[in-house]
Amino acid sequence: GEILNASVYLYHNLIQLVQDWRFLQTSPADPEVRKMKFGDDMLGECIRYVVSHEVGHCLSLMHNMAGSSAIPTDSLRSPAFTQKYGTTYSIMDYARNNYIAQPGDKERGVRLTPPELGVYDYYAIEVGYRPVPEAKNAEEELRVVQSWIAAKSGDPMYRYGKQQIYYGVFDPTSLTEDLGDDAVKAGEYGIKNLKYILANMNDWVTDDTDFTHREQLYKQIANQYYRYLMNVMYNVGGIYLTEVKDGTRGQRHVSVPKNVQKASLAWILKEFKSADWLNNKELTKNFRDR
Repeated sequence: GEILNASVYLYHNLIQLVQDWRFLQTSPADPEVRKMKFGDDMLGECIRYVVSHEVGHCLSLMHNMAGSSAIPTDSLRSPAFTQKYGTTYSIMDYARNNYIAQPGDKERGVRLTPPELGVYDYYAIEVGYRPVPEAKNAEEELRVVQSWIAAKSGDPMYRYGKQQIYYGVFDPTSLTEDLGDDAVKAGEYGIKNLKYILANMNDWVTDDTDFTHREQLYKQIANQYYRYLMNVMYNVGGIYLTEVKDGTRGQRHVSVPKNVQKASLAWILKEFKSADWLNNKELTKNFRDR
């Protein structure tokens, strides 16, 4: 099991990718990112998260898509909470930046980015790498390591959520690109921010004479809106899945409560009826692909 060599691979368009993430997710709360090109400090902060995540894979950590689902959504507007935990309990989550934060929150001290390392990451590395010098053999070492795992059983901060790809999405608490424990509330905060960006984009992005950058951002706003809708939609018919070892606390399969499913569907239908805000003709009239 010794790691002799590992390589970190990064997307060829990483700089553009992290700039777009940061703009779309935090520009309403952060005037410093309302531009086409970030300064070195801001860009370095964005890249650090991606590199840390990929190094986690080199250390054998899998994606933990439940990393942010235990966080009360409104805690992501708390200066004390976000300064301590960032946006997620694990950088192996796809939590990105704090799209819950609203205009004025940064000035109050709300953190807008993921943590350098989350509490789950420290725990996972300890389980995988901490020496057990008192163990006389592999069986004794295993019992000690299992006791560490059992001590965190049932604590949502240390819950592991598999990435759902090949067989569909079943668990609405183990999603990519989501934040918080309440998808409806998070979606409302996120959509409010998207509306704010759309209303101000022409004033914020002024060095884009052919509108190609604004057109790209507009398409990503639509995609981000779709993500917020789908984060809620997965509650309908959803099943909470938890990795539970025999003899430890918790249930492997729990249906999303009926009232949550009904409220989620009602919210989706309401959003479908009020999505005309995306049709900002003052902005889109200058696009090539109208």
